[in-house]
Amino acid sequence: MGDNGLIYLNKRGLLKRGAYGSPTGAVLQWKSKYASVTFNLVCYQLPWGGMNEKGISFSTMSLLPYVLPPVDGRPPMSGPQWAQYVLDTCEDIDEVIATTARVRLNLAEHFLFTDRHGNCAVVENVNGQLLVHSGENLPVAALANTDYSTSLSSWQNYQRGDSNYIGLDQSRRRFSKAADRVEGFSSTSDEAAIEYAFDTLDTIAGERNGGHISQWRVVFDSRNLRAWFRTFNHPVKRYIDLRRIDMSSEAPVKMLDVRRELAGDLTDDFIDFDFETSLDHYEWFCTNWGIESTPAALRRDMQIYAGHQQVEDDTSEAFLVSRNVEDVNANPRCALNPATGDLLAVWTQADDSKATTTIRSMMLMRNVAGGYTAIENHALSEGGGYCAHPFPIYIPAKDQYLVVWDEAAPAKPAAKSNVVGRIVSAGGLPEGKVFDVLSNGKRNESPHVYARDAAVSATGEKTSRARLYLVFSSVDAAGGPGLYTARLGAKYKARKPRLVLSGGVQGAGELAAGRRILPGGTGRVIAQNLVLPVVFRRIRDNSTKFDQPVVLVIDRFKSLADSEYLGAPGATHPSICMFRDSLDGVIVVGSVLQDGSVVNKAMKLSTVGKKPELSFLRQTIEQKQAVDSLVLAVTSGNLSQEIGLAPAAKKAFGYLICAAADGKVYRRRIADVGKTSGSYKEIFQHDMALNSIYGEEIFLVDKAGNPISGKTADFLILWQEKVSDDHHQIRGNLFKAPR
Repeated sequence: MGDNGLIYLNKRGLLKRGAYGSPTGAVLQWKSKYASVTFNLVCYQLPWGGMNEKGISFSTMSLLPYVLPPVDGRPPMSGPQWAQYVLDTCEDIDEVIATTARVRLNLAEHFLFTDRHGNCAVVENVNGQLLVHSGENLPVAALANTDYSTSLSSWQNYQRGDSNYIGLDQSRRRFSKAADRVEGFSSTSDEAAIEYAFDTLDTIAGERNGGHISQWRVVFDSRNLRAWFRTFNHPVKRYIDLRRIDMSSEAPVKMLDVRRELAGDLTDDFIDFDFETSLDHYEWFCTNWGIESTPAALRRDMQIYAGHQQVEDDTSEAFLVSRNVEDVNANPRCALNPATGDLLAVWTQADDSKATTTIRSMMLMRNVAGGYTAIENHALSEGGGYCAHPFPIYIPAKDQYLVVWDEAAPAKPAAKSNVVGRIVSAGGLPEGKVFDVLSNGKRNESPHVYARDAAVSATGEKTSRARLYLVFSSVDAAGGPGLYTARLGAKYKARKPRLVLSGGVQGAGELAAGRRILPGGTGRVIAQNLVLPVVFRRIRDNSTKFDQPVVLVIDRFKSLADSEYLGAPGATHPSICMFRDSLDGVIVVGSVLQDGSVVNKAMKLSTVGKKPELSFLRQTIEQKQAVDSLVLAVTSGNLSQEIGLAPAAKKAFGYLICAAADGKVYRRRIADVGKTSGSYKEIFQHDMALNSIYGEEIFLVDKAGNPISGKTADFLILWQEKVSDDHHQIRGNLFKAPR
């Protein structure tokens, strides 16, 4: 019957419904949350295999004979339409399994599902009973044309010396060979894993039996969101890259004939959905597989499958970053890969007792429409200690992320805590174990890592190769705090720290204990100088605590060059950004919360020809009743490169963004000389007060570090949203800004 079939790109935002109703008339309806690519043997919306943008993938195997389950009150669904429903709505195996309780599955086949995290499930109907094999009940992830339990038993009980399994029928022989290959797999790279998968499919390909042989070889790379395939008549490997496909609400549904003799990346070879071509394929399938129907009935079916209503896309709405809302999720931050636009978000998750905390990460993958899809969720910390203040940075030279945090014994740190780190791959997967970055017997807190890159400085001189520097607070046993910096070695181990700022103990009239000095926000590296907002945490003799934010300039990461108070005593939540002003300096714009108001302060930082100096320009008091504030730079490219541009090329400006306690978040423009302009505009609403917010400008660059024109998603905001008194979650949203 050949290798006939169509591949479809199924977009988000379609309102769909099942083809059949329950005895009470109930029909399942759903909205496609996730885009997918599917291989359709029958027709549109009835896939035989596929993968969605969350990394859920599946394949179908026929299973004969079959007995349908008894009728009940749930809406019925055929296997292929249910598989499309899974791709439309699920992001992990637990969600896949949960769908089996919502509908009555009339399965004439069985399915093998996998997710991005390596979890698998087999779903099948045996003697009219729905069975789900997963976890410990799925010791080997393989499937052929016999029910799973029978296949597994045959493989486990067979004489293992005979790798050809001659004594088994064709289906169980194929299963056993596949199971051997699964057990023998050890990946050295993504490419090697794909080759191994294709070799496995070739090894177990259906033997000629009455003219039938396996026609398709399909391999789903859920880590990189690529669907690889080749056919019996055209064995050249091809792939489809989901990350490069626009499947938003504005994009059309796409299709491709699986038999087209193409090679390599087929992402740009799809054509717009064509009803008549899809109907012709549907009629071919029914004729060749002996399914009795009429042309009018088949056309009616196709009209149902192709008639899904487009509804508003979710890409502009807030998305959930932290999955577990039963605990307190706080302190969100993210790091940008400017070559792809992907971000790694990190945060702290506390259990109910608050005695232990976990550092978690989520990979936010940028899609072709400019939005973000949350696809990876991992625990980075190990051992159940008290972990806090995670800070991520992307390292272009190694194409990986470094995440650092402070970690103490399983109780809130009182005497000692180390700075530790972990590597996360460019795809969001933790690599190796947690390692010590700094361990000196002191209480080390709030680590930040900054990079001095190899860009051209304002003087026209090329700086040295990229180097990483750690900035952290450290308190010794006597309570003497200080702010330190240390260069990181090749394996991210901190070299001898250098004291930048010392606290000490003040007189009884002001302070009864040492000052605690903490990095309080994300800084920027400008002309080899680090500009950093820092909080001085003071304790009065009556035990009253208050903060005193300050902006520091660390000259070439060695010593304190200059400082300027960002707010009065008691101010909190410091945030800064920079705007290029001229060839000899930049504008530093900061914000803090002071008695519920946002205080916006502008300073000029001179960077050329002399010791860096901060000079005060102006201060304004803005939005009232705020619970947090954030300043984001909106620039025309890499800021360190922009300093050397002619004044006529200036395009830099920004927004002051603050979170207000009335359930709304506002923004206000800041000109490139630090002046606010216009009135506050509402960005979005939220149900509960925001406890903390963090933002990142999204500016994409090519391999040479040059900005890519038109390829910007502007900026992403992460925030901690209060769900209840004890539960908080991390959410995100993307906002556009004029350039």
